[in-house]
Amino acid sequence: MRMAEGSVLRRAVWRSAASLLAAFVGASLIIYIWYPVLLVHAIALIQRRIAGVHYREVATAFGVVPYLDGGSGTPVVLLHGFQDQKDSWLGVAKQLTPWTRVLIPDLHGFGDNRAATNGDYRPAAQAERVHAFLVALDVSDAHIVGVSMGGEIAGAYAARYPAATLSLALLSPSGTRPDTVSALGRRIMAGRNIFHVTDDATLDTLISAIADSGVTLPRVLKRAMLAEYRRRNPLWDRIFAQLMEPASLFLLDSLAPRMTARALVLWGRHDPLFAVSGGRRLANRMPDASFVELPDCGHLCPLTQPGETAARYLDFLFRGRS
Repeated sequence: MRMAEGSVLRRAVWRSAASLLAAFVGASLIIYIWYPVLLVHAIALIQRRIAGVHYREVATAFGVVPYLDGGSGTPVVLLHGFQDQKDSWLGVAKQLTPWTRVLIPDLHGFGDNRAATNGDYRPAAQAERVHAFLVALDVSDAHIVGVSMGGEIAGAYAARYPAATLSLALLSPSGTRPDTVSALGRRIMAGRNIFHVTDDATLDTLISAIADSGVTLPRVLKRAMLAEYRRRNPLWDRIFAQLMEPASLFLLDSLAPRMTARALVLWGRHDPLFAVSGGRRLANRMPDASFVELPDCGHLCPLTQPGETAARYLDFLFRGRS
């Protein structure tokens, strides 16, 4: 009798477990098929925990800025690139937070940042918003890091606020004139906006243009990206046009002598967007800059090679310290 009762109980437990598993799988499939953005957000939450950063918001003179905050000590501010957002730095951030405080804002017009602006998204205007962000956090000085468009903004910030810039790191920044223009660069200079994504084909074209060779993205991530592009294309097209204006196009070349902080210029050797020659040229024009070339990297080093990027940056950040 007891054996029969035990058998019945085990079957009931297994049925319950199977039902729970089926419900979980069913819910996951529904999310995957119909709500890919929710799934990507859930993955980001896990990655934030691993990186030791937490979501925060702060009211600034330009509106509320969402940001990630983790670690302790003198802040390192990480600025993302065009059509990107704060979570793209998580692979680097998890290697920085054991050593220093990390602040990663969503720049105006990107990510979760919904702050109203006057419509000026040029690097100099964005640099002023970064300053307002740090003022709101009562941060008087910081190490400034930026990639691509974020690198141009970081350079504009360092030139405008040299006393508040403890060091500067520019990772494949826009705003420089290379000695040679890549084929992709010529297409952009000719007025073709490869960043205007409307379908799978244009998304694949963009990914192949800016990511390292061989990089493939999960289908669910591509679906979430496509939904975001379709929603924000009108704003991002406007921002792209401002970045292509003469005053923005080669801004860092003109600001180079004023970027007096100790600096690192880091570039992927196989960057198809901005030729590596522009990085060497920029570093040579800055008062105190070293140049590092990543041999097996394309344009988005923090995203595709976060470990190597973080290692090179930490070496630079703590160079000369005991």
